[in-house]
Amino acid sequence: MAVKDSDSSDESKQNVEEIARELELEVEPEAVTELQHFYDKTLTDEELLLMDGQKKWFLEMESIPAENTMKIFELTTKDLEYYINLVGKMAARFEWIDSNSDKKFYCGQNDVK
Repeated sequence: MAVKDSDSSDESKQNVEEIARELELEVEPEAVTELQHFYDKTLTDEELLLMDGQKKWFLEMESIPAENTMKIFELTTKDLEYYINLVGKMAARFEWIDSNSDKKFYCGQNDVK
């Protein structure tokens, strides 16, 4: 289905609903509204790469037997929590850096000097 730049809000909503039907997805009205927000948005390269990665992950999950999928999902959730915490810790460390200073700060594994 082709998406036109001139689609109105109602037309874009209908297009989203039609795409969902074609993919045999059950879509709640709230989800259509949320998707509509992104409908006219131009995606960055990073967003396109993220979407491609999500699509590949989804296709991999479809090919795995259901009993193994839950184990992988739980592991993925734990990994995600770990990495979110890690990013938070690194962000706290980088707060030490003063870009207006002549001093150089080095981020090591144990401390910031």
